[in-house]
Amino acid sequence: MSAAGISAVVCSSLVAVLALTAVAMAVLCNCPADDSHCRDDIVREVPSPNGRSVGLVIRRNCGATAPFVAAVGIRLEGRTLDFGRDTFFLIKGEGKDIDLVWRDSPFLDVAQKFPILTVVYDKPAWIYRQAIVWGMERIAYHER
Repeated sequence: MSAAGISAVVCSSLVAVLALTAVAMAVLCNCPADDSHCRDDIVREVPSPNGRSVGLVIRRNCGATAPFVAAVGIRLEGRTLDFGRDTFFLIKGEGKDIDLVWRDSPFLDVAQKFPILTVVYDKPAWIYRQAIVWGMERIAYHER
């Protein structure tokens, strides 16, 4: 087989593995590929000290066959929330036990000062996503 033929086989195999992985992840976390039927309720809103953004705790309900998912996200002032783009912490549960605390970063100078959002939560059964940076915002976590 030629190098081009081997390359095509490897490429198509990789695409198939990625597709199967995406389907398996959706089945395991019970997350539908199309979330247009999901309802997002904002549980808590906490404005940042600099007024540039708002920390949000969101409860997502995708119907009777899926568990509640609690999400934490940041909505920039003047923008509408996009669940996929603006959330960085997803856990199984309703999010009632999640608190958000903004504090100033000691690492940046005054001209570049961005507050750090700390997410305080009880240990969940599942953590689906947990990022430490979102855009220009640093994220910290504290498990009770």
